[in-house]
Amino acid sequence: MKRVLSLVLTAAIAASLVPATAFAASGDVKATAKVVGAWTRNQDALGNGVISGSNVPELQLKVNSVAYPQTTGKIPETSFTVTLDNANFNVNETALKNGVVIVDEDGKKVGSNPQAGVNTGAESYVYSLWNEDQIKEKLLKPYWENGTKTMDGYQVVKADTVDGKEYSTNAQRDNANLFDSLANPVTKSQEKVALEYLETNKAAFGITTASDYVLGMWGGEKAFVKSGNTTPADPSFVYYSAVVAHNGGKDFVEEKTEYSTWVTTAIGQVTTNLATKKVATEVYKKESDTYTGNGQVEVTVKLEAKNEAKVTLKGWLKAGYVISFDLLSEMEKTSKNATVSVDSDMVDKVDNLPYVTVADKGFSASVKKTVKVAQDEVVFLHDNGLKLKESVRDSFAVNDEVSLKLSKGFKFVKTDVYVNGEKASDVNFDGNELTFKVTSDMLKAAGAMNSDGLVTLTIKSKVNGKDDGLKIEADGAKSGAKASITAKVGKLDKVSVEVAEVVDYKVVMSTDKDKDLPVIYSGTNVNNEGITDSSNHKTVEITLEETFPGAWSMRQGFNITLPDGVYVADVEVKDAENFFQNGKELGSTDAKKAWQDAFEKAYKDGEHKNFEFGKRVFDDVNVTLAKNPAKVTFVLVLVADPGFEGDVKVGFEGALVDKQSVSAAKFVVPYKVEAQQNDLKIDTRNTKIPTDIMVKETADGLWDKGKQAATFTFNIEKNLIRFEDDAKFTVDKNSELEVTDTQKNNKLEFSVKSVSDKAATVTISDMSLFMDRNIPAGKYALEMKTTMSTAYDAQRLFANADSNAAADARDNKTDLKLKGDNYISDVTKYKKTVKDSFINVVTAPRDEDGFTTKITVPVGEKYVVAGEKKIEIDTPAYINDKGYTMLPLRAVAVALGIDNNSVLWDQNTRTATILYGNRVVSMQAGASTMYINGQAVATKAGVEITNDRTFLSLRDLGTAVNVKDISWDGATKTAYLNYGEKAAM
Repeated sequence: MKRVLSLVLTAAIAASLVPATAFAASGDVKATAKVVGAWTRNQDALGNGVISGSNVPELQLKVNSVAYPQTTGKIPETSFTVTLDNANFNVNETALKNGVVIVDEDGKKVGSNPQAGVNTGAESYVYSLWNEDQIKEKLLKPYWENGTKTMDGYQVVKADTVDGKEYSTNAQRDNANLFDSLANPVTKSQEKVALEYLETNKAAFGITTASDYVLGMWGGEKAFVKSGNTTPADPSFVYYSAVVAHNGGKDFVEEKTEYSTWVTTAIGQVTTNLATKKVATEVYKKESDTYTGNGQVEVTVKLEAKNEAKVTLKGWLKAGYVISFDLLSEMEKTSKNATVSVDSDMVDKVDNLPYVTVADKGFSASVKKTVKVAQDEVVFLHDNGLKLKESVRDSFAVNDEVSLKLSKGFKFVKTDVYVNGEKASDVNFDGNELTFKVTSDMLKAAGAMNSDGLVTLTIKSKVNGKDDGLKIEADGAKSGAKASITAKVGKLDKVSVEVAEVVDYKVVMSTDKDKDLPVIYSGTNVNNEGITDSSNHKTVEITLEETFPGAWSMRQGFNITLPDGVYVADVEVKDAENFFQNGKELGSTDAKKAWQDAFEKAYKDGEHKNFEFGKRVFDDVNVTLAKNPAKVTFVLVLVADPGFEGDVKVGFEGALVDKQSVSAAKFVVPYKVEAQQNDLKIDTRNTKIPTDIMVKETADGLWDKGKQAATFTFNIEKNLIRFEDDAKFTVDKNSELEVTDTQKNNKLEFSVKSVSDKAATVTISDMSLFMDRNIPAGKYALEMKTTMSTAYDAQRLFANADSNAAADARDNKTDLKLKGDNYISDVTKYKKTVKDSFINVVTAPRDEDGFTTKITVPVGEKYVVAGEKKIEIDTPAYINDKGYTMLPLRAVAVALGIDNNSVLWDQNTRTATILYGNRVVSMQAGASTMYINGQAVATKAGVEITNDRTFLSLRDLGTAVNVKDISWDGATKTAYLNYGEKAAM
């Protein structure tokens, strides 16, 4: 049935759809309208213009959304009017009604017995009776599928409380009496709630008013009974006081009981408990107040005029419903198109959708895919064949001559030609043209192949008994040229289609462009120890494919490369085809295994950093051996060094292949560490670090807990500086992360105790250091080890020497037993530093000792001389407009012997600071005062910034660094420090 196919096989019949989208401006329902299976015919084929049969065009309305307002449950009605142009309906109302079919989104036909709707809001459902389908769908089915399979009247819902009020306990569930099990769970009294329920449903109970009934006893259980009647004969009111437990509160059914049997019994149990308000409130408390029926729709059709029909739909439509209307009609004139218009509240008026198009005879030509061919080489066209399809019926006829003509530079190679599986007996090849005639068998075969009634001629060749595409040769065509076939059938107009392209010998590397790059966390093993991520560390599929058979020469080797710091844990060969070894074509299974072995050897040869494939991994082939290009598709399982971020570029290169690369995955870090440089003087104990260390989680709930808890351990490189045990660990207040902190072996450490709901930050503050007095001055890095990096160190790489060894068999004490195995720690020495120069130990001669190095600073020259060593500088000394000799602060200070790291510059405040001995000197650009150990000292010329360098006058520099032996040679314009008195200043 076409209306079902239109839902399931939309892509297959897309060419026959004539869509026109229209959204309702008002009303409860919004839908779109289109014509499915529109006819395209020539005038002769239309005959008397009757539109009927199993292939009749359909008007389809698809319901996109519904929004029924709050009502009393009255069954809604909607309608649409269908108006034809150049056609009239040629059947009665009954036939038109039979041609209306409604299916749901699964293609299942909708029934025609609508029922009044009920309000799906929580409060209204308290006093509503559910039908069997609703109970199954809303209550029972989810619990059966989730494996609960218990039903004691309360376990139907997920929680035992609503709005903080307890509705039942395990003990109460065992009670046989509903009233005993409820402790006034609602704001109203139980009796009042029950009376309201009875009043709402009095028609179902056959009573006039609920107020005539009181709480009494019936059959040993509490019930509502008629006043003065303590032993009523009618047990219906036990409905409200029904038993809430079954079988002593035990499982309602055994595990092996069929769902249908369970449902039958459970439905009755659920129904008796609807009035408790618990089930209805729990299930529907988040839903809005809307009405819905049983989803069935009654259809009526009325002919308003010979070309106009009104379709009325009574029932509760649902989103996804498709309403199909057969356009059973007869055209007034077969020389013009027939169209249909739709007018409805649920669909804005849609005018003139063609459902019969009158066309001249013609046809189209197509191939599934163009093929690649080298210069002066031969290739088969795509093996689906060249397809010539008539545009209207009866365009092709017996004895029509078919001519196929290739564009210049190409010619046909003689082969047997088959059309729709029938061999053409009168084929004529003439260079770039071949011809044959259409036979009745070809048309008959086409009729069996096409459901739309249009003939398609599928043209192939057959070589060695196998179907294939037509065979062509690039006869003089140059690289970049494209081959087209111009087809002509009988007297119909010519059409052309591109079938091939001339390319250079090439192997192309590609990935699936429809797939997003997978995101992998760096610094972890493939099991993601220490983090909660579940990624499998796989790349997208990577394909290497030659442009045509024989393009991939194996005479020289080739490499597949990876970025530094990225390693392969496994290779999965997904597909390999058209490869040869020892002159024999490998089947798919053998080719995949051959490639798997080649990858393993290549990774070993690449020292577990890249794949280095040797010469002649496979045979060179030509088109006489392979009719299709060779292709291999594979996936890499990757890990990356801690701190590695960004796309993974997988490269392909070699002597006989073009260098190229693709992005195959993206690595992100599971944490970030923020720390600043701390300039500290040597002390023995409790040297306070003035800044904090901040460790930031990069995704919500990423750091794991438990046996694989994320643990972070910090230390100072070289172990000459050690942490004291007084640090403080603080978690930001916006997350639920909890950590356990320890300080052992002079290191700082914390572990995750509770996973966070948000990306968390751990701040380590109030840190102190123990430093030996004899440690060298200079920078010391902050290093970190984590659960992730420890697991990463032990990650086993692809192509280990002992491929049979267990992945977790490695032990530092037993490495000799697994000699030759390769793990991350065997091939990479990644940087464990998270902050260079975290501690900068400042040492220098005591300021009272002074400096002895002789310094020469010539004005205008890009160098200074320290002792006998010439030191290049980028900005020379100069004389400013006030006549002061200005010297480059950093260059002179370093030349004197002050560590370069002890000359600091703060861009924000434009302040230079010099640290040596017990002296701290700071000066701000433009200021006329410098500060020495906090004391203000007036300057002669102030601080100047030239070419982004700090300059101080000769006299001020001497004051800053306590150099008293300063002289100036006016003749040579040279400043001297520590030379003795050379000249007056």
